[in-house]
Amino acid sequence: MLANPKCSDTVRKQNGKGELIVQGYSLKLKKTKQKIRTFYNAANGLPSDLITATVIDSKGVLWVGTDNGLSKFDGKKFTAVDIKADDAYITMLHADKEGAVYAGVGNQLLRFKDGKLVSTTELDGKVLHAATDYNGVDWVLTEKLLYSNKNGAFERIEPNDTPDCAGLAAFHEDAVFAAGSFGLQILHGK
Repeated sequence: MLANPKCSDTVRKQNGKGELIVQGYSLKLKKTKQKIRTFYNAANGLPSDLITATVIDSKGVLWVGTDNGLSKFDGKKFTAVDIKADDAYITMLHADKEGAVYAGVGNQLLRFKDGKLVSTTELDGKVLHAATDYNGVDWVLTEKLLYSNKNGAFERIEPNDTPDCAGLAAFHEDAVFAAGSFGLQILHGK
């Protein structure tokens, strides 16, 4: 076993065979592929440089929300998505188990299916977060209310007295978690 001396005392030489000689021990160095970074912004297809939300749908398409609209990325190029809303600031994105993608825009929840806008739901308060529980129920948190979607329609659950929520997690119908600067709030019961 090697001792743990300072790095400058440890590394002695590399022998040209992909081995590193460290205090008399020969260690094989594994070559790894270098990841290539590609940056995308408004110059190459996004509505804005400020990314506000991302999600990957059931077909592997990346959806990117910005402060100025919504785009889809198929791995090669971005395509603008018409959200048909005056306010283009995307507050959240969520993909459900049925293949739909939801986008929060102000107090509206937009639902996309097969890449097309199929419905707009007005909610009480700015849309903050969404999650799907283990039973497939979708939950949406606004700055004022928590909603659940059990049978294709969003139902109000209770007032949200925590407008600074930082996250929402839904495990099953009887335990929904909301987190923020207040700590962790758990909604119990059916």
